[in-house]
Amino acid sequence: MEILYVALYVRTSRRNLINLLILLCGDIESCPGPQTDEVRDVPRLNTLLNQSGMKIFHQNVRGLFSNRVYISELFENFKGIDILALSETHITKEDPESFFEVPGYTFVSNYRKKGKGGGVAAYISNNVAWERRHDLENEVTESIWIEIILKHTKNIPIGIFYRPPDSSKYLHRDFNNTFNEVLSSVSSEPCESIVLGDFNVNYSVPGDNPEFKAIMNLYSFKQMINKPTRISGSTKTLIDIIATNNPVSIKTTDVFPLSIGDHDMIGCVRKINSTKFKPRTVTCRDYKSYNQRQMNNELKLIDWSYVYNNSNVNSAWIYMKTIMMMMMMMSVY
Repeated sequence: MEILYVALYVRTSRRNLINLLILLCGDIESCPGPQTDEVRDVPRLNTLLNQSGMKIFHQNVRGLFSNRVYISELFENFKGIDILALSETHITKEDPESFFEVPGYTFVSNYRKKGKGGGVAAYISNNVAWERRHDLENEVTESIWIEIILKHTKNIPIGIFYRPPDSSKYLHRDFNNTFNEVLSSVSSEPCESIVLGDFNVNYSVPGDNPEFKAIMNLYSFKQMINKPTRISGSTKTLIDIIATNNPVSIKTTDVFPLSIGDHDMIGCVRKINSTKFKPRTVTCRDYKSYNQRQMNNELKLIDWSYVYNNSNVNSAWIYMKTIMMMMMMMSVY
């Protein structure tokens, strides 16, 4: 056993050593602690999952390595999750994606290129047709872009983001400008788009980060979550959001207190081919027997001097419109 430890230590980093030892043991948890039933019993989550449509969620996981057992438990106890986006995964380039796989889902990630922490990832159900949009990703905004492929309708680009707090040294000074460019590129495509994640912009306070919110408004993205997503001590903030440029397609949203990380999970149901429109009745005149020559002759008999000589265009228009309406009511052409 000592030889195994030495060999592992020489050939791998300390983090990979831990990963390999846990895989060898199989039944040891990476972050042991008191067990909780919160992941197993969230009635509102079952209510949302029972609705028709695409179910999309986001969770700030504060380290996927230490919380992957709870993620597996989430998928095991709650069926029907189509997309689970994660932020603050703390994954590095040394961590193989296969280590975080869950049966029935494809796992994708994007780690922070410079420094520790951060990172985003997503679990996408094998029942969902999708493709990666690398052209919308960059190193300034920690993000993953995927495009959902739907039948009989346009595809839906979905962006998963983690924006560090304003006080963090990892918040790039060009974040807002680059984020603006990304939304501009997405908005140039005539389709619905969704962005979600932990942006560390408090939507409970209207004056917080007005520049970021102005960018969202510029491209008609509406923020759909209306409850605090991080509650600690005396503070309640709404910093995990789901926003879309087509709000009518979102059937419902909610916030779920789970035992994963220190943020609540947010989720929504996106309608799939179920948009209904209220009928509108338009009443118009039947011009089947319209006589153009007769109407022109009658128009020539009217004194239009008031219209020609009036310096007020609004008054002239009202006079002409009144005459025309009276003719239409009194005559049949």
